Amino acid sequence: MNRRDFLLLRKEPRHREFELACDRLYMQCLDAQVTGPQPEDPADPTETSASEGEPPAKFAGRSREQLFEALDRELLEVEVLKVVNSQWLVGDLRQDFDRLMEGFCARGGRVEIQT
Repeated sequence: MNRRDFLLLRKEPRHREFELACDRLYMQCLDAQVTGPQPEDPADPTETSASEGEPPAKFAGRSREQLFEALDRELLEVEVLKVVNSQWLVGDLRQDFDRLMEGFCARGGRVEIQT
């Protein structure tokens, strides 16, 4: 609860806004494509010998689907979504974004495209 809502004795905030920068979404999708979820290594990491040195680094990447699922969960409590830099929505990213927006609008959300 923000200070204004508290001082005006509001129980619920008026509405929650979320600003989605499509350039950042594009970069996160590229990261997911490049790093993605790593396949499990069948070798046991506890079996490294002293001569091998340090085991290889493991990165916790996430897939594009996981990225959009996390974004959808974040939008559950949002009433107004402000979309910035929509020219970055190209190809498959546009299709995934449109599916996300369909679900958001079906829940009663409002989308504002800012230019």
